[in-house]
Amino acid sequence: MGLLRPFGDAVVQVLTVGGGNSVGREGAPRLAAGAVAVRLARWLGLEPQWMALLAASAAGAGLAAMYNAPLGGAAYAVEIMMLAGTRRRGLALAAPVSVLATCVSWLHSHAEASIAMPASTLTWPTLAASLLVVVAAGLAGVAARALWAWARRHRLPDGWSLPLAIAGAGTLTGLASLWLTVLPGNGKDAFQAAVSSPVTTTAVLSLVGVVILKPVLTAATLGAGATGGLLAPSFSLGASVGAAVALGLMFAGVTVSVPAMALVGAGVTLAVTQRAPWFAAVFVWELAQGPVWTLGVLVVGCLAAGEAERAWARRQTARR
Repeated sequence: MGLLRPFGDAVVQVLTVGGGNSVGREGAPRLAAGAVAVRLARWLGLEPQWMALLAASAAGAGLAAMYNAPLGGAAYAVEIMMLAGTRRRGLALAAPVSVLATCVSWLHSHAEASIAMPASTLTWPTLAASLLVVVAAGLAGVAARALWAWARRHRLPDGWSLPLAIAGAGTLTGLASLWLTVLPGNGKDAFQAAVSSPVTTTAVLSLVGVVILKPVLTAATLGAGATGGLLAPSFSLGASVGAAVALGLMFAGVTVSVPAMALVGAGVTLAVTQRAPWFAAVFVWELAQGPVWTLGVLVVGCLAAGEAERAWARRQTARR
């Protein structure tokens, strides 16, 4: 693996998201960090198995540094990037690398959370409402995963029309943003809006708009041939689902924590789209630096949704 191609792809991804297209930019630091790690491993003469572990750890470290999420970065490296038989050994490498990368990023981020989460108190109604959010966000994740996979299978071929198609997808996103300003970009703004949602009809309509339009615009961007990540589109979708469920309960007279429900929804949808429940739980929790109790709810919800999605996938495979 050379350095020019990965760094070029990283720049293109950043420009694509910066132009307003609805995909994630988390692939950029992963590509760049992984490429540098491979070059370093070759220079040090490491064995192939350690080279792969170092590249995976570096990819997770890039994600950790960008979002101030060391646990999430390590979990990403172990659960998504590494092969099953190497994860225990790889964790010992991924964890310190992600922590170190995050500490370096504090020179710029000052250790601030990526998402500003309002205060959230643990109550029994909130815990009970989490069950509804897990189901709704899990279904949203299944639908989004299928839609985005279809879009990638039917993407436009590389050619002269590729820039025009990506520009067209960006224009479509821009037009939609005239009504809903949080739609452009990777989805971080939509996540922030979800955890900060007031109990108003306008907020409900905005959340429903994100739930419907965000995955569609992301699919349009992928189908146009753009490259980009799906982490942020996933957690923004789930956060909007969770907040919408919470507001619906609030209107029905049930007092629940809207920020906590948005956080749970974000984690569950991410767990389903990435098929990585442990990563989703700790990553989303670190994004908002939420209360400790929300981590437990996230872990249980993400594991339950992940297991349900795997069971459904096995059943679908058996029917074919």
